Amino acid sequence: MKAKVTKYHLMKNCLKNETGQIDSVVTFLYCFGVIVVFFCFVLAGVKYIHYSTELNYVADNTVKDAMQMNGGLTPELETFVQDELRRKGFDLNKVRITGTQKGEVNFGEQMEATLRYEYSLPYPTTLLGNPNSINTPIIAPVYPISLEVVR
Repeated sequence: MKAKVTKYHLMKNCLKNETGQIDSVVTFLYCFGVIVVFFCFVLAGVKYIHYSTELNYVADNTVKDAMQMNGGLTPELETFVQDELRRKGFDLNKVRITGTQKGEVNFGEQMEATLRYEYSLPYPTTLLGNPNSINTPIIAPVYPISLEVVR
């Protein structure tokens, strides 16, 4: 029992200076650690926002326009979108493209397409950085109007 009291007493004295106040170095290290953890979470959030923005950009500019002109989703369009997402750094094993297939709608009818990416948001479970992740989907839906006449 006395050994535990002595260790605690020594640790308590290490954190204090001669006047009995907590040393400014300890305060600085504590604040620095909090700032580092905060920026790690911010960087993880920025990456999520980047992937979300890129996925929505491809959905709005590539998928929507091509579906309007082709009258639906085609295998060629799916291949092109996968190549575009691969070029932007997406893992294609986590990408799913669904939507109205070509020939299912006529001129002026609304179609639907969805790009879905399974994003893994990392977070540490201990101070030593044992990483876990939260799987959160990024979904980019578009609703183009068909400009093709089906005969």
